[in-house]
Amino acid sequence: MSDLSWSPKALELFQDLMETGPPAAFKESATRAVWGAAMNVARRRGGETVEEIDVASGCLRVAPPVFRPNVVANLERRGILAGQEPSSARENSVMSTSSDAPTAQTTPPPNPGASAWERIHERIIPYRDETERIIGKQSQKDSCRILDLACGTGRHLIEAARLGHRCTGIDQQAWKIERAQARSAELGLDAEFLCGDLRTLAVPAIYELVVCLYAMSTMKTDADIAAVFATVDQALLPTGRFVFNVLNRDAIISGVNPLSSDGHLRTFTKDEILGHARKAGFELLDMTLFDVADTKDLDIFLSMRRVTANGC
Repeated sequence: MSDLSWSPKALELFQDLMETGPPAAFKESATRAVWGAAMNVARRRGGETVEEIDVASGCLRVAPPVFRPNVVANLERRGILAGQEPSSARENSVMSTSSDAPTAQTTPPPNPGASAWERIHERIIPYRDETERIIGKQSQKDSCRILDLACGTGRHLIEAARLGHRCTGIDQQAWKIERAQARSAELGLDAEFLCGDLRTLAVPAIYELVVCLYAMSTMKTDADIAAVFATVDQALLPTGRFVFNVLNRDAIISGVNPLSSDGHLRTFTKDEILGHARKAGFELLDMTLFDVADTKDLDIFLSMRRVTANGC
């Protein structure tokens, strides 16, 4: 599996991080990403063996911001960070003030087939069907410009580009952007994919439709939610639509989120997410509830527009 050998301590740390870290839905893709990142770190330092510090640095490099505090806590518990980040992590600016910047990993993880999340998503709803549902929410029925915030590997935008729409995707993780670019080029589609943070994005253009799927529930604070709405506000045409979804707190009767048993995905009541939208200057056009993971009405699917000065 590797041209490098792994020290026993490195393997022990890797296995521990994978067992205690990513939720089940992301475990397979996280395993490949951390394995590849650890080997890349070891190669860059000229090592012949992957050591414990390479695993720590690699994990920090590829961990999304929402998971990174848990990774740091786990490493500190094992005495690996000892109150300071590994030198290779400092060199790649993945902690402290730049912890929310796009991850520095530029090489996709091994075995670039469908990720665990992509396979789960296809069971929830096929990408093509969900893309058609999204496009149906916008006012302009002809070809339009679409911005997908937290686009992942571009599955929704690739379907939209096939329908003739002009598409731009943004994601924090560089390997996902590279995979999206490769898929789009292989299919001969005209789609743009860029690395960036949806909360601090310098919007590259103005769009008729902005999409943000499965990412709003990763925003941990109200300030993060407000920052996403601010990005959308900059990106939308006056007649544009913002389509996104969140997890419905009222649907979780058992108290355990079926998509996030460790609580890393935030849930909202309908009134709560509408309150955030109103505060940001958006109004509801349409709200639909969908069943997900055998949980009735878990997915709140919303279409919104900006409120103009005259209230229209």
